[in-house]
Amino acid sequence: MDTSILCPNCFRDTYFSMCCSSCGYSPSPSRSRSNQLPLFTVLNEQYLIGRVLGSGGFGVTYKAYDIYNACVCAVKEYMPNGIAGRAQDGLNLQLNSAGLEHVYQHGEKRFMEEAAILKRLHNIPAIVDVTDYFYENSTAYFVMPFLEGCHLKQLYRDMGGIPYDFAVHVLMTVGIALLQVHEQVGLLHRDISPENIMVTPTGEIVLIDFGTARSYVSENSNNYSVLLKPGYAPPEQYSSKGNQGPWTDVYALAATFYYIVSGYSVPFSPDRLQGKPCPMLDTLCPDCSHEVAEAIDRALQLNYRNRTQSIRELLRAFEGAQPEAPQTQETVQKTEMSVEQPEIDDSVSVQPYLDILSGEQAGNRWLLLPDTDLTIGRSSEQCNIVLAKYPQVSSLHCVINYSTEDRMFSLMDLSSNGTFLNEKRLNKNYIYPVRPGQKIALAGNSCVLMLGIMPLEEQS
Repeated sequence: MDTSILCPNCFRDTYFSMCCSSCGYSPSPSRSRSNQLPLFTVLNEQYLIGRVLGSGGFGVTYKAYDIYNACVCAVKEYMPNGIAGRAQDGLNLQLNSAGLEHVYQHGEKRFMEEAAILKRLHNIPAIVDVTDYFYENSTAYFVMPFLEGCHLKQLYRDMGGIPYDFAVHVLMTVGIALLQVHEQVGLLHRDISPENIMVTPTGEIVLIDFGTARSYVSENSNNYSVLLKPGYAPPEQYSSKGNQGPWTDVYALAATFYYIVSGYSVPFSPDRLQGKPCPMLDTLCPDCSHEVAEAIDRALQLNYRNRTQSIRELLRAFEGAQPEAPQTQETVQKTEMSVEQPEIDDSVSVQPYLDILSGEQAGNRWLLLPDTDLTIGRSSEQCNIVLAKYPQVSSLHCVINYSTEDRMFSLMDLSSNGTFLNEKRLNKNYIYPVRPGQKIALAGNSCVLMLGIMPLEEQS
């Protein structure tokens, strides 16, 4: 392969005079690859390394080309700053000083354990997929799909702000994904920030860059700059003895919301501990209600014991704080097909329901029995909700349940052709939380459903 005219961005043979005639890519003169892999290195006999997408205290992420599958991807390399650097051969990593072998090797082990977990959880909506992982060059790598789009911080800069409703959608989407990761496998993210939440051109929200290995490295080398993102890290992340848990991710998610709706970062935790105030969010953002500001304030408490303890608790508090929109005829029509629906007050008894939005049975509605597993499929003998006119739907396709305590649905796929949420296929036999108003698709888009709730007095 002649790499002299190969573009490190689009991987086409159209790169002349430091500029690509196909995609227009031209490298920044200020960027150096002195501590990064040489262009067009081939890893694992499969991945052709292109330009650097990002680098930090923990590793380097490259845009790459998957030779076997003929597609662009992203490859992340484990390289903790201050502990290891590139050897003279330009490929292998070597320790910066003696005595760091234990820290480096165990950080590398955590890196690969994280990759293995994320590979198993690849169908959780809003979580970055990991498609491959391997050892090479005295270090470790994992492979992800290349995501078009930009992170939230860049989106904020490009747009001059982020609409409040979209910010709420981001918090709920990322929160539901984190809820599954916390409760299913006990994995913490530890590095939630606007720069680690991607928004694709189609509006998909993806949480990237988990920090499990990074946490180990920082705890065992006192190199906290490897881990911390000031403004988003709570006090417990500044100490190797800090008690980290779901409440740690709660703080970072709340701080991310604080920034994207106001444009102001939460003051650094050490400064807050010294008395620097953190203004209530409703004083910075006119669209934010006082109830929402109080929910965020509880999630940003410096003492983790006083803080919102779990993502589930944060979602409940946040949903309960959202104002109910006036029900004009126009808003009712929009609500019927929208992902977001007005939340129902806790004091009001509600009726969960399921609407069919596509195909021959479109327009049908089932009223659902709360706190009960209900099966959906084509079999009239096995299913509570029968979709007899959809041949691609399995005889026993999925199970839904509405929890009156959580005010959310749960969904479990049992099918051959798949159940999809936010265009991602769900893992079979896993339980996924689904907010009222979200759409689910059975067997691709063969049958689209929407789960909702309404006050009992609104039943027809």
